[in-house]
Amino acid sequence: MTKKNDAVPSFNLWTEPWITLEDTRGELSQHNIRDALANAHEYVAIYDPSPLVVVGIHRLLTAILQDALNPQENADLNQLWARAKFPADKIDKFGKQYADRFDLFSEDKPFLQSADLPMFPKTKEEQKATTTVARLFPETPSGTEVTHYRHGEQTECVISPVAAALGLVLIPPFTSSGGGGGKFMPSINGAPPPIYILPGGHTLFEKLAASLISVTMLSDDYFTTNEDTGWWKRSVPTVVQSSKKKHPGMKFSEHRQLSEVGYLHGLTFPARKVRLHPEKLDAVCSRTGQRSEWCVRRITFQMGESLLKDAPIWEDPFVAYTTTEEGKKTIKSKPQGGKIAWREFTGLFLQNRVPSKNLRPHFLRQFALLNVGKQRQTYPFHCIGLEAKADAKIFGWFDFGFDVPISLLQDEDGAFWTEQALSFATECGKTINTAFYDAFRRKASDGKRAKKFQDERFKRLKERLEADYWATLAGKFRQFVLDLGDRAKQQQTLEDWYDAVVREAQTAFDRAADSTGDDGNTLLKIERGKDECRKWLNISRSKIKQGGG
Repeated sequence: MTKKNDAVPSFNLWTEPWITLEDTRGELSQHNIRDALANAHEYVAIYDPSPLVVVGIHRLLTAILQDALNPQENADLNQLWARAKFPADKIDKFGKQYADRFDLFSEDKPFLQSADLPMFPKTKEEQKATTTVARLFPETPSGTEVTHYRHGEQTECVISPVAAALGLVLIPPFTSSGGGGGKFMPSINGAPPPIYILPGGHTLFEKLAASLISVTMLSDDYFTTNEDTGWWKRSVPTVVQSSKKKHPGMKFSEHRQLSEVGYLHGLTFPARKVRLHPEKLDAVCSRTGQRSEWCVRRITFQMGESLLKDAPIWEDPFVAYTTTEEGKKTIKSKPQGGKIAWREFTGLFLQNRVPSKNLRPHFLRQFALLNVGKQRQTYPFHCIGLEAKADAKIFGWFDFGFDVPISLLQDEDGAFWTEQALSFATECGKTINTAFYDAFRRKASDGKRAKKFQDERFKRLKERLEADYWATLAGKFRQFVLDLGDRAKQQQTLEDWYDAVVREAQTAFDRAADSTGDDGNTLLKIERGKDECRKWLNISRSKIKQGGG
């Protein structure tokens, strides 16, 4: 890390290595922004133990490329794909103009921070306003934000400049509500944060190129009368304006700061007003395990920008949406408690010839129009999100992938087939739950409820039944999606899926039933339950056949 002087360090993300990339041999190395973009075709992917960080870095790099390359039409994107690497001259031109806006410890334009906050708090009031740097990381327990899958004392958190940069890029996509008394509002996508869909590919270049959108397409959804203030385009000194409460004890004011947000602004949205407070500690980073001369233990962390309640929704390019009858857009892909995210596949990835309320992510709408579909049969995608509640209670993250036939992405009736498949799977899931309840959830002979321990055991078995059923279908659904790429066999693929669902539903029921006990009375219930379950599943399958699939 270079130094301006003994008191103020400099760590510029444009030139200092901080992004971990994986190469074709599986080896990891750190790179600065400029080299990561110019050499993206030589690397496989962004790497970090936390998929949340991968999302944050991916969005930042996408925003930089969108501004640096400024593709006007689909032809520009097709040409970029044909070239198979990003033009270094345009990246260097961007760097020449904006590189100084990526310095973590700049006095007047610190990266993703507010220059009106002191870098070195001196007064008691300034020091009292600071908090642990753990607040930057949703997966680290701090303050009133309760987490359940990573443990440690927030006061012990010491991070290097590299880790600080990783924490800052989490603010736009993953900042939730919280803070004592609910003083913090969430970031631009609300709370809990949505499921983010990222394009995959053979190289980092492909992942980022698939994320770009032509200006022509952007102009349809990102109307703004103000300059699109991506972070590097903000005036100097850079100051993040805070949204305020109306009165103590009341919820946030109806009058919030912003009525409109541009595309680049949204990707780098400063939902928190932050300032890092560097210290010369020569310590080991709590997150990376690397020793660093300059570290950060404390930050100032306040409410940042927010949208007016009635402002048009900012459509995140990596998020799926749904529209109401009045035409208002809302986020489709919010994690739903206990519901496996792949069951939302249709709304996340596909379109329908019939006007639909679902809008797949903007980058997917663009990607489906490009020539890359003629070069390969399938394309990989990743779905990443937090299992969280709106009040900042975080239970974990998830990261799962799909290989989707490009022909299915471009199929105007693509949603029809998966809607039918998932609807039948849901119906069979309800059938086995009902059959299990009817077979084993009986009252005692005196008409009273079963004992508490019997209730709990029944509940656990029923939950395991449902979990086993959907877990087994997950892999089969991935194959079903791949098979749908052959349009000539789509009807037969759907029929095969129906048969597979019935088999797996019965198998899951049988497994759960066999776990209920082995006394004579229970064995009788088991056999009767299996027969009843089989009967109702076959009825459901017969109705589908009679209805023509």
